[in-house]
Amino acid sequence: INYARKEHKMVLVDLCSVNKLVKRAKQIDVLAPDYICVHVGYDKQMTVADPLNDLRKLISVNSAKAIAGGIKISNFKKAVTSSADLIIVGSGLYNEPNRVEIAQQMRTIIDRH
Repeated sequence: INYARKEHKMVLVDLCSVNKLVKRAKQIDVLAPDYICVHVGYDKQMTVADPLNDLRKLISVNSAKAIAGGIKISNFKKAVTSSADLIIVGSGLYNEPNRVEIAQQMRTIIDRH
């Protein structure tokens, strides 16, 4: 993190598949990364795993928060209205046959909130 700062770069710490999420996030938080990301891996997205639920657990973390994994148009409004400072959309956009339309819908949701 110190080297990134020296080089005028930002750091996102991805907590994908991390056990004891809150404990680990607090350990990382003292290092002051730009973002701490709760990330549900692709293999877990078909289960009850939800990055928005994980995000709620990080209320005591001071770093900016990012979410990734399982974000798609059907839950994008919830992501936008959550406490996330950064929303990362991967397969929720790239697996759609009408990517441009979905991206435009997502932009509209962002602009309205």
